[in-house]
Amino acid sequence: MPFFSPSTNGFYDDDDRPEDAVMVTPEQRNELLTAQYSGKAIVVIDGSVSIEDMPGPSLDDIRLATTATIEAWRDAEERAGVKFTFDGHEYDGGDKSRLRLQDSVASGIAAAGQFFWTDEANEDVPMDADSLAGLHSAMMAARVEQGFRIHVRQRQMKEEVAGLDVAGLAAYQVGWPPSAEPTDPNQPA
Repeated sequence: MPFFSPSTNGFYDDDDRPEDAVMVTPEQRNELLTAQYSGKAIVVIDGSVSIEDMPGPSLDDIRLATTATIEAWRDAEERAGVKFTFDGHEYDGGDKSRLRLQDSVASGIAAAGQFFWTDEANEDVPMDADSLAGLHSAMMAARVEQGFRIHVRQRQMKEEVAGLDVAGLAAYQVGWPPSAEPTDPNQPA
């Protein structure tokens, strides 16, 4: 006769089985296996084996998943960088631009003359050492401001989801609220 063990969620055909294994008929085993393969749970209550729907995730599990989505949103927003204006030109403040600009400032290359930085409109803007340092400062200020806005929003979202039920969590939209989506990076939130 076959046996089913709830501790291992497995079937056994011999005497080498866990202590909690209960006897089932061959027909029951086939029904149970079919149910298990279709996503059902096999449960043992007072020695009787039955089939139940798999329990869905708990409220805490759903809340944890929503919080992970918020954190992924935060990370993506931070990687996206920021657009900023300096001396009448708009520039990209993303990670790659930040690294290139940081290296250019540190190298002193602009002091040699005939140096430029390309703006968002693909226009080459002449730069001396002071203007390049100013561009770097403006970029860092824009990145810090945007980073703080992202931080505040992700904290707000975490507070919002902390009190939601399952239906509220299912309907929750992670991201900027429609009225606060950044359209002009130079405008504060």
